[in-house]
Amino acid sequence: MDKILVIKHGGLGEFIQATGAFSAIREKHKSAHIIFLTKEKYSDLAKKSPYFNEIWIDPMPAIWDIPALLKFSKKLREEKFQRVYDLECSTQSNLYFRIIGRKKPEWSGSIKWCSHPIKNTIGSFVHILDRYDEQLAIAGIESVPMPEISWLLSDVSRFALPEGYVLILPGGRNRKKRWHKEGFAELANWLADFGLLPVFVGDSGDRSIVTSIIKDCANINVLDLTGETSLADAAQLARGAVITIGNDTGLMQLSAAVGCPCLIIYSKHSFLENNIPAGASIFAIKENDLSKLEPERVLGLLEELFEIEENLDTDEKPPKTQHSE
Repeated sequence: MDKILVIKHGGLGEFIQATGAFSAIREKHKSAHIIFLTKEKYSDLAKKSPYFNEIWIDPMPAIWDIPALLKFSKKLREEKFQRVYDLECSTQSNLYFRIIGRKKPEWSGSIKWCSHPIKNTIGSFVHILDRYDEQLAIAGIESVPMPEISWLLSDVSRFALPEGYVLILPGGRNRKKRWHKEGFAELANWLADFGLLPVFVGDSGDRSIVTSIIKDCANINVLDLTGETSLADAAQLARGAVITIGNDTGLMQLSAAVGCPCLIIYSKHSFLENNIPAGASIFAIKENDLSKLEPERVLGLLEELFEIEENLDTDEKPPKTQHSE
């Protein structure tokens, strides 16, 4: 049986964006034993997916840690991989090509000495999905589907949600990518006036920002699920939401991948052109400094989108992006 290695680190959003590439690799190597090398944080998500037979946690040996490098290089050699798909294309993953031994497997990646080198790496001005298309075409895989996570399911009936609710994602690890709490509070109040239930979703690290937002929503009904949902829960909630609104986060990529309409708020610290989710129902506002993004711009775009919703079928909706320098 052939053995294939797929390398991908990064965060939740990067994993979601790579699911189309994972699926294409699985289809190409239907009977192979595919090992996925990744960081620990999203290894459980990888185990739930249908793409891999085995998950390895990357030890990330430093170049000066000779004992760790030797140990990991031995592990790589012993597997005798027929092919490696390096979807990470980083200095770290390039290091693994160097240490795997003299007899190299076929290797799809950014290092120029490999069997299937690519030009457009992470950091280039190419959308990540286009980069995967190029990389896999060079490796002999002509068709790469869009990201999708139909396999990530959950029973969210315990939340007893009404039909008309909106997911709000005000958090994120990078504070410079967060819109201000006053904007999210005004958004929640506007949605409530529109007859929709604002549902806040995020991890436990987002609890303080959500708490401060809800303090300014005292006269409306909101649901705070911050820290209460798994990734599968979040995906299922997005499937039933009218729209997801929030910052550039992995949870936004999750919502987009299940087909939920999304309004994403970008700052200069995000690379909209490189990683905006694909889809006709993906909308974006970009303001370099999010402290200057007025709620009126967001609410004005939402009014337009809801009017489109009432008058057009989903597949006719035009993508819409607002930029402000």
